[in-house]
This record gives sequence, C-alpha cells and structure tokens, in this order.
Amino acid sequence: MRVLLSRTDLLGDAIVTSAFIETLKKTIPNLILDVLCHEHNLPAFRYHPLVNDIYVLDHQQGTKKAASNYHEIVTKINSKCSYDLILQLNGCIRTYKYISKISSRQIIARRLITKSVSSRLWIARKKLSGKFMFFNENLKQHEVIRLHQFLDFILAHLGINALYSIPEYAKFYPEPDFSKPDFIPRSIIINASGKKDAARYINDSLLYSLLSFFQQENLSNLAVIVLPEDRQRVISILIDLSLDKIVQIICIPDLYQLAKVISRYEVFISADGGLVHIAAGLGVRCVSIFNNYTESLIWYPWTTKQKTLSSERSNIYDVSYKEVLAATRI
Repeated sequence: MRVLLSRTDLLGDAIVTSAFIETLKKTIPNLILDVLCHEHNLPAFRYHPLVNDIYVLDHQQGTKKAASNYHEIVTKINSKCSYDLILQLNGCIRTYKYISKISSRQIIARRLITKSVSSRLWIARKKLSGKFMFFNENLKQHEVIRLHQFLDFILAHLGINALYSIPEYAKFYPEPDFSKPDFIPRSIIINASGKKDAARYINDSLLYSLLSFFQQENLSNLAVIVLPEDRQRVISILIDLSLDKIVQIICIPDLYQLAKVISRYEVFISADGGLVHIAAGLGVRCVSIFNNYTESLIWYPWTTKQKTLSSERSNIYDVSYKEVLAATRI
C-alpha cells in the first residue's frame, strides 16, 4: 500500500508525528510512506528512516496564499505514482486543495475548524463526493494521543485489526548515540530564547536565579542556547554571576547541529516551543514552562521525558525558579 502523509503546520507538531509514523508502519502491511510538507517543518521528516520520498511545498502559515510551487509538486507526484491513501494531518483548506489534485483512491483528513462559509462549503462538497473523509477529534488531548485516535479511525476504515502501543516519545532523527563519550552526566542546557511577543521565553530574572543556584550547587556542566538577539543580555547575566568563563553559550543556526549539542545534556529547560519537542525527541529529560495552564494539561500526560510547569493565571513568570529546580531532579 502506498500512502502520502501530508502535514503543513508547525515544526513541533511535525516532530511528534514521528511516533505516529512508527505505529503506522507497524500496523499497515507492506506500507510505502511518502511525505508532503513545507520548508519549515521539513527537519522533522528529512532523516526519518521510515519515510520514502519527501515533497516540499513553499507553503506559508498565517497567509491565504497558495504555495507558488504546488502545481510543480502535484505534477511531479502524479507523474511518478498514484496513492492508495492520502492522510492529511492538519486542518488547512489550502492543503486540502493541494492534495485534492494528487492522484489517489481515498483521502482521510483531520477536520478543519473554520468559520469561513466558502471553506465549509468546499469541505461539504468533498464529503459528498465520497473521496474525502474527515475525522472529528477531541482537541483537549495531547497531539500524539489524537494522532493515534486518528490512526484507529484509519485502521477501522481499512478493515485492519492491529494491536499497538504508543511509542514512549517521538524521536528526532538522526538519533544520538547515548553511549558516546561526549554525553555529559549531571549537565543542564537552558534555552533562553523564545517568543518575546507572547512572553514565551526565560526572562533575565528567571535565568539569573537558575544559574545562581546551579553555581551554588557546583554544577559546572551548564550551557545556554541563544538566538543572536539574546546573546548580549545572556552574556551580561553570566558576567554578573562570574560565570562567563564557565557557562557555554550555544548560538547555532543549523537545527541538526543544535540537536546534536542538546543530545549531550541530561536536562533541557525551556519555555514551551519547538525546541522542547526536539529535546524530548532526542531522549533528553525536559522541563517545559507554559504560560497557559490548560495547554500544559494537554501536553503533559503523554511522555515521561517531559515535566511540565505552568501558572493557573496564564503568566509564565508565576512559575518560580524553585519549581523549575525541583523538576530537574539532578
């Protein structure tokens, strides 16, 4: 069976999709799996050993413009093969329209929640055609749980009875070898960057408190990840604490090289974001700080690799450094 898996949303969600891909491959016999994605979530699929061909759109989230290369991609795919099944893993009317032009027997998509009358009419017409099926899901559950409920729906449609267990965590490939001598025991890496406009980053006060405590505990295997715009503020904190010669500053634009560095550390601390999913997918113990209490309850229950902290008042800085420290358990 040849299947096209399509996903055109966030990198973090694409990373946790690797757990779904593993189970999909185990439960559907003789599966050949291709992927349709875009430039920003490509790193989640590029080195996945269970993925065959990858097609990359220049699709942009947050706009209504169609990908400028979608005609080229659709033509390329149709000249090569026809799919038994296309699985659409995120609700997006533009992507529904892309995949509707790809040769296939059946399309099963996760439902798009939209108020757009034209989008709802388009979806209704496709449902009536019989080629599209849409899966309604409980959005108050972790993405990995919802993906596997989507898989149950797919298997029932295909008439496949399969028992499976959900993987313990969603791997980020290429996987690190934790037996390597460059793994650092009793080590902590902190991501000091993030979305400033949404207050989803570790600010100066929290970073100062954490580093100060680690200094008192004589933890010398410390590193801080920064974007170029955060470098100077972090250096100032390190100088204030006389840690500028001890704590490593990591500023690496290449995601795979950065992942390789993260994999060497025992604990990763960050505000919620894509790097948390990468770190958890590398098998690193993660302390993830949310500014949304409801979202943190959704994301926490799936993996033992991640400890989630949050504030009921939706303020990330209500979480004290002592709570973060307790979660590291080093």
